Amino acid sequence: MSISKLARTRVGAKRENAAAAHVLPPTVSSGALLDKGSDRRFRTLVNDLFTIASRMEIVRAHLGRRMGLSGPQYSVLVAVAHLQGERGVRVGTVAQAMHVSSAFIASETGKMARLGLLLKRPNPQDRRGVLLTLEPAGRLKIDRVSAEFARLIADGVKTRPKPRSRARRAPRSAR
Repeated sequence: MSISKLARTRVGAKRENAAAAHVLPPTVSSGALLDKGSDRRFRTLVNDLFTIASRMEIVRAHLGRRMGLSGPQYSVLVAVAHLQGERGVRVGTVAQAMHVSSAFIASETGKMARLGLLLKRPNPQDRRGVLLTLEPAGRLKIDRVSAEFARLIADGVKTRPKPRSRARRAPRSAR
């Protein structure tokens, strides 16, 4: 359950021990982010964003596995597909778009080039750099998982981690 839903379910609930309630220090000071002097709505937003990010990471890893890649490699392949245009895309452009280092992109695209998913060729305007484009095999892999990605997003990103096995806890009355 997201924290925003949790907060709504507790609106009418009474606190059992109001004196023991912990009040967190404010996370923001900008009046635009406060609601009647409280940052509760902002905290809810941040926690919901963490939940979304976590679920998107699960989806990315899942789609990467379906393509025989890691989650980050999946993201790199899709970024190249989006950015390549007709001539290809520079390593630095992909790195900037993904907020990672050029060295990381160079390393991961080298691995995917060896798998036949990407083509790395010299940049005719700057022979020190390379241009990245998808190979037909890379396009095919993306096309195969695109429908699944769309379905996962349409379903509200319902791919969730399997619950970990926990030791059974004693009933409350026995504690």
